[in-house]
Amino acid sequence: MVKIPRYQLWCYGIAAISVAIALLLTLLLEPLISSKIYALFYAAVAISTYYAGMRAGLLATLLSTLAIAYFFLPPVGSFAGMNLANLIQLGTFVLVTLLINSLNTALRDAKRRAETNLQKLQASEERYRVLAENVPQLVWFTRADGFVEYLNQRWYDCTGLTPDTSKGWEWQRAIHPDDLSETLRRWKTGLATGNPVEMQFRLKLGDGSYRWHITRAVPLRNSLGNIVNWFGTCTDIHDQKQAEAALEQQKQELTALVENSPDIIARFDQNLRHVYVCPTVEQATGMPPEAFLGMTNREMNFPEQICTLCDESLRQVFNTERGKTIEFEFSTPKGKRHYHCMLVPEFAPDGSVSSVLSIARDLTEYKQAEQERIRLLEALKSEQKLLQATIEQMPAGLIVVEAPSGGMLLANAQAQQILAGFSLNMERVADYVQPTHAAFYPDGRRYTAEEIPLARSLVSGEIVIAEEMEVLFPDGGRKTLLVDSRPICNAQRQIEAAIATFYDITERKQFEQALRHSEERFRQLVENLQDVFWISDPKQEQLIYVSPAYEKIWQRDCESLYANFTEWLEAIHPEDRERIRTVFYERALVGGYDVEYRVIRPDGTMRWIRDRA
Repeated sequence: MVKIPRYQLWCYGIAAISVAIALLLTLLLEPLISSKIYALFYAAVAISTYYAGMRAGLLATLLSTLAIAYFFLPPVGSFAGMNLANLIQLGTFVLVTLLINSLNTALRDAKRRAETNLQKLQASEERYRVLAENVPQLVWFTRADGFVEYLNQRWYDCTGLTPDTSKGWEWQRAIHPDDLSETLRRWKTGLATGNPVEMQFRLKLGDGSYRWHITRAVPLRNSLGNIVNWFGTCTDIHDQKQAEAALEQQKQELTALVENSPDIIARFDQNLRHVYVCPTVEQATGMPPEAFLGMTNREMNFPEQICTLCDESLRQVFNTERGKTIEFEFSTPKGKRHYHCMLVPEFAPDGSVSSVLSIARDLTEYKQAEQERIRLLEALKSEQKLLQATIEQMPAGLIVVEAPSGGMLLANAQAQQILAGFSLNMERVADYVQPTHAAFYPDGRRYTAEEIPLARSLVSGEIVIAEEMEVLFPDGGRKTLLVDSRPICNAQRQIEAAIATFYDITERKQFEQALRHSEERFRQLVENLQDVFWISDPKQEQLIYVSPAYEKIWQRDCESLYANFTEWLEAIHPEDRERIRTVFYERALVGGYDVEYRVIRPDGTMRWIRDRA
């Protein structure tokens, strides 16, 4: 048995009731009207189709046809014996009702689609409104001509403006005056061309401060391609701008450090070509840095032995992604020099080695001292007494241990004095760290026995140069040691022993710290003086420093003076200005001056100034 859904039964019920009402009304009205009318049946079909759908309309058509044929067409009360004219009349009725059914069905479907689209539009508008009011950006809409019609609540919260002071073209009051002309130019260009707009400007906040924002706007077009609106957002990038400025400052400082370093710093690409060389290279080769760019060592006609060593080492760093240290001799305009070179991998975002940084340090003098130490060690067997005396008189602590155990061979008096309380009767590497003494890296990490420079030279043959160690003594005292160590090898390059020399640089480190504290106290003193303290470069017309007292006495901003070096001269009384200008630019460069003059402050008051430089 087929089960008919309740909704279809309801629809069919509407069709049956509509036809029944039409039939009843037609029967009641038939005695009053001479001609037969079927208008009420048309209405029944139309109502059924519009309110219950096509199936109900078809049912109403069928029922109406049967009712008309049975009750109104002769022979009345029977479906048999109808003539052709009645059949044509009945057929015409069916065709008209089918047309009515089709039109009403189309109208009903169109209404449903319109309602559905309206609901979707309302839902879309609500989603957009919720999104626009809750995103962290400032959101706005304009007409095609750029007239602002909508800004989200975050705009008003951020700027402190109202709709009346923001919509239309009133939003301009929130843009920094220095950025307004460029902002309007870009915006009007976008309006004229229809291209997306992106611009940066400083936006005035409700508290009066300014923050950098980036604005992006895109046109919204209709089906014909015509712009009907513009949609835009403003995103706060103030922190990013400050970070970029700080990064640029760090970059400049790093560039200054690299380009003034005594070391030769270079960068190689994966083809072993120079992509950067610092200016120091000219002192070692007689060639400017520009001559190296894009060239390999062989293309620079360097000695084959050096080219082979460097190329193999560079390829090893690229392949292993690990740094490497090499040493070589190179003939410079000043003669043959010995270089210690560190090769450091530089990684790309994908983790691969994109380039290798080379840092070559001239260790000629150090190598000469190192060779002298080796000579003393080689003479140890035959000239023990002389060597012992020399060692004992060295200003540095010296320790020699044998391989492979790491047992003590020699420790001079200076070593015992520096490491007071430390047992130098060491028999193995594990004894290099003792419970009574702790050794630390400059960053605070604690050394293990195997990480002690002497142990590294003994075990791996590493040459350690100028490594700082901080030693904690049982009484709580600390000493900073500057340690060098290297292996002692025989003719077969086998490690026979290892030697370490070290200096107590605690006082030097304390002095450096005291110097930093002194510089900080000096800065605090200068910034709290009631007089104006300044440092400038007259040749470059550049202000290097001016103390805050300038703002109190001159009643002008220090930052504006940094930007405009001659601002302080412009504030001098016209009768004194040329005299002071001449004194400043002529006498400041040959020995200083001591002058008096008047300045006129923004509030119109005048102050006498004594200026000594």
